[in-house]
Amino acid sequence: MADLYAYLAEAGRLPPRVDGIYLWPDLPSHPDLASPADAAREAGVTPQTIRRWAKQHGIGRMYGKRLRISRVMLTPLIGLAGN
Repeated sequence: MADLYAYLAEAGRLPPRVDGIYLWPDLPSHPDLASPADAAREAGVTPQTIRRWAKQHGIGRMYGKRLRISRVMLTPLIGLAGN
């Protein structure tokens, strides 16, 4: 995870953080969040890849029973479908 944050810092795409902790939006309907299906369409990968990235890279969070993906954290991963 530290490598991901280092990359995001270099790219100037760090998500909002306080004391090193990513600030997730309070509501699952926030425009910075996407469902796995929407995130997959935007990234050009399958929903299964998005779910795997959510586990591996911490780009997802559960809101009740629904997984939501951070678009800010997804952006640097686009193009890594072979990983």
